[in-house]
Amino acid sequence: MEELRLKFLHQKNWIHLVLGIAFLLLGFTSFFIEDSGERNWFFIQAWPIPFGLIYIWLYFYQRKNHSIIISSNSIKSQLQYGRTIKLEEITRIKFFAGDYTVFKGEKKITIPTQNLKPEQKDSLKEKMQEIQESLAL
Repeated sequence: MEELRLKFLHQKNWIHLVLGIAFLLLGFTSFFIEDSGERNWFFIQAWPIPFGLIYIWLYFYQRKNHSIIISSNSIKSQLQYGRTIKLEEITRIKFFAGDYTVFKGEKKITIPTQNLKPEQKDSLKEKMQEIQESLAL
């Protein structure tokens, strides 16, 4: 069985980039605005800059690593909470509302299919059928 890497479309990820740029602009422009009174402290003026950097880092991190890998011996989720389930430990697979949920006792991995490309949906369906058939044996 070859490795199948499911990359998700980044439809909602752009908000991280927009917020990051907005916070950076807010932080850097606060240095150039003159106060009529006493000058503010540096950490009070520069608070948006770390937030902007975090949002931009989050955008690029999710763009690169937001995927699920189905290999010959395991299913690995690189979503928010990275989880791995070995194929021989899978107890059942459930398909509900367009999402596949793979169970191993109390542990589970949900594979959302709404943000997948159509050709990836087909290959995922084939892989899940293969795994389901191996469970029936």
